[in-house]
Amino acid sequence: MPIAISLIPPDCEWALAICTDLADHSDPTVRGNAVLGFGHLARTCPDVPLNDTVAARLGAALNDTDSYVNGQALSAHEDIMQFRDLVLCESPGGAVWFGPRPRPT
Repeated sequence: MPIAISLIPPDCEWALAICTDLADHSDPTVRGNAVLGFGHLARTCPDVPLNDTVAARLGAALNDTDSYVNGQALSAHEDIMQFRDLVLCESPGGAVWFGPRPRPT
């Protein structure tokens, strides 16, 4: 479901809320699909905010021990970089957020 609603969202905020909730699901396939939805929403809903909660869920998925979740998170992060020009940032204390993608000088 998160893949379908993020590819053709009937409501961007609602789709983001669904993906955010399901990103903590106990089933790794559901988690991975929800996280992939973040990347789809970066493309299909350019105005929906990718807040710190989304960043935290993506960061957790990038560190997930399940390879499916981890791979979907990597794909989502690449989409967010491409379509939103944002990267996932983390402080030494563990706070996670999206920041502007650095450009080569």
